[in-house]
Amino acid sequence: MTTQSIRGIRGHGSLHWRGDRTAADQGEDPNDVVGAFKAFNPAFVSLMGRDSMLSDSEMQLFAEFAQQISYPPNPIRSLDNSLTPDQKEGRDIYFNYRIREVNNRTCNSCHRLDPEQGLFGTNTKISNAGQSQQYKIPHFRNMYTKVGMFGRAITDHIVHGDDQLMGDQIRGFGFLHNGAVDTVFRTLFPIMSVEQGRKLEQFILAFDSNLAPIVGQQVTLTNSNFARAQGRIDLMVERADAGECDLIAKARVDAHQRGWYRRGDGLFVSDLGKASLSTDKQLRNMVARGDTAALTYTCTPPGSGVRMGVDRDLDGLFDSDAAVLSSVGRVLPGKSSMAAR
Repeated sequence: MTTQSIRGIRGHGSLHWRGDRTAADQGEDPNDVVGAFKAFNPAFVSLMGRDSMLSDSEMQLFAEFAQQISYPPNPIRSLDNSLTPDQKEGRDIYFNYRIREVNNRTCNSCHRLDPEQGLFGTNTKISNAGQSQQYKIPHFRNMYTKVGMFGRAITDHIVHGDDQLMGDQIRGFGFLHNGAVDTVFRTLFPIMSVEQGRKLEQFILAFDSNLAPIVGQQVTLTNSNFARAQGRIDLMVERADAGECDLIAKARVDAHQRGWYRRGDGLFVSDLGKASLSTDKQLRNMVARGDTAALTYTCTPPGSGVRMGVDRDLDGLFDSDAAVLSSVGRVLPGKSSMAAR
């Protein structure tokens, strides 16, 4: 079976393709993913050659850390988080096409998409789904990363397309638990029309992820691209308003690094306490006026804007204020001189 990532395991219960790493073995809640992760401790000795397992406290810290690892935005999805016509039709098929009329099951019945619950293609349960044994239903956040194993051996039970030599491979394994199938389309079996299968494939490859597509996007506004960059900044503002990211800006002003964080009301907070709030237009006009040569906007993960924009150590003392105090050798009571740097 192919190796599964430990990204995005929060809330997913037992681990491994077979769900055989579970807290239930220790008499605990089978849906406890921290307990399931700690069941990997023996692998430090048996698989990795360590002399001993991690201590209970070390493994607890490791498990808690692993839960924080998340999947990145889907690079196939449009930056405004919209779907193409084919992807949109594929989404409709995903939620509404009845695979089995007898029990009204759809793709979403097992591969549940419910971002608010942290589910991106799995209901965290186990099913055989016509396979050789029972497997835990996997998520779909990484489907686009599996593209690149071109063509497959001819078999009777797999939908076929072009089975001829398709050139050099760029990936050794494809889809399903064993990586034996080259495309999403072929995993669907003959349960729907070719057109439906292709559209469903388009949606699955552009599947929702923990972070919206706009997260991580960055643009630097200068005099030379002032007009061209406006549309991208407008999009970043729009997606920040939709709650998909926090928007920050960075610039060098009067030989000092400065930062701003966009609040929910649309005003930008400066990392210099004495500075007044700025509107979006005022901030952009800093470049037009020549106050700075370049102003870089970044869409950061939701909830990280204050830290990344104006207060990097979250000590309540904003970055430029801390720099001023540090430069004159003063430190406020309870504030670290190292933090001020």
